[in-house]
Order: sequence, then structure tokens, then C-alpha cells
Amino acid sequence: MNDYHEKWKEFLINEAGLSKIRQDILDYDTAFITAFRSNISDKSMCAYVPPSEQELAEAKRESEVDYPLPYRYRENHKKNLRNNKDLSAYLISRGYGLKNVQGSYIENFGSIDPKKIPEEVKENSFFITNLKNDPQFFDEIVDLGKRYCQDSVILVPKGGEAFLYGTNSTYPGLDQKETLGKFMGGETGEFMSRVGGRPFVMKEDEKTKIYNDYSGKQRQAIKLISKRVLSEIEHMRSATEK
Repeated sequence: MNDYHEKWKEFLINEAGLSKIRQDILDYDTAFITAFRSNISDKSMCAYVPPSEQELAEAKRESEVDYPLPYRYRENHKKNLRNNKDLSAYLISRGYGLKNVQGSYIENFGSIDPKKIPEEVKENSFFITNLKNDPQFFDEIVDLGKRYCQDSVILVPKGGEAFLYGTNSTYPGLDQKETLGKFMGGETGEFMSRVGGRPFVMKEDEKTKIYNDYSGKQRQAIKLISKRVLSEIEHMRSATEK
């Protein structure tokens, strides 16, 4: 882990997308989020587990059968892609701007549990822009982080200092915050002064997308997916308020 501490204290974005991201951060509230997890079947640290018969059945089956690792990796990747598709549809439907970015970080950072070994996770993430200045923007991102059992999400108030917000029981802790610093930019793209020592790298991948970029049929699909995700979030809010 020490090599990662020395090597990955910077948040990197390539120069082609750096100026646009910098401007968005100055003009809007923004956030970084993903639905990827290294072990999507492990719900032990989650703030909320959706009441899905299919998910429960899959988790039970996987725990009872000693599947070979290649199979587990493939299944995990398919579930992650599906969850990220749902997440992106919901975000687009809410009128936010969405940019795909390729991220990498250490999941279970600082863990001494032999069953939760710290490991590098490469993931498809999203840089989200609050284009309509929705006052509930950060609440939405936090709820989505909890719905998809993320360790945390990164929230960046307009022109201000970014902070890490914990969305499950691992670092930095559920509903705990840690200030990260302001966007600094530059050729090497240092973004955050630190992420609590947690290594994190991102590289910009493509242009920002909005709802109107999609065709009629794609919008219909986005609405259907978004409706399902919203019902899951509403159930989560109801369950956690009790």
C-alpha cells in the first residue's frame, strides 16, 4: 500500500478535458460518482440493500457455490455495467450533465480485515454537472451513492472546496465528510490536495451528455429505467427514516 500512497496522491485528468471540467466546477455544483464495486455481492457495509428477489437469489447462489475466479469477475463486471447504465439513465433524466470518466482507486482502503483486502479498482465513473441548479443535487448524489453501496462520493460546491461524503460504513464512514481542497489543475492535473490518503486517479474520456442528446426511443428507455431507480431510492429513504 505504501507505493500507492507515494504514487497516487494526485487526481489526474488529461489536458484535453481539463479546461472544460475546471470551468464546470467554477460555474456549477458538480460531483463524481459510479455504481462500480469490486465485489458487488458483498452487502455487509451497505447503508441500504434493495429488496430484490433476483439479487438475493444471486448472492445466495454465489455464496454456496465455489465458482472459479474468472466466472466471478465476469459476473461482477456485468452487474457493474448494468448498475452504471441504470445510474447514468437516472442522472440524465434529472436534467444533469454527464461526462464519462475512467477512474481508479483503492477499495477497502485501510482495511485490516482478511476478507476485505485493499485492492485497486478500475471503474467507469461519471462527472456530473448540476446544469439546472437543482437545490437537491447533492442530496440526490448522496442517495445514489448509498443505493449503489459506494464507499463515498465526491461533491464539489460551485467554485468551492470539494469534499468526500461517506455513503457506506467504510472510509470515511457513513454520512461523514472530509475536505479535499479546491480544483487546481495543470499539466499533471492535480485536482485534490488529498483524498484522505486514499489513492485516486481519473482521466477524462468523452464530452458531457444531456437528455436532449438522445433519440426518442433512447429517451423512453431512460425514463423507464429512471422510474425504477427512483422507486428504489424512495423505498431506501422510507426504510432508513424509520
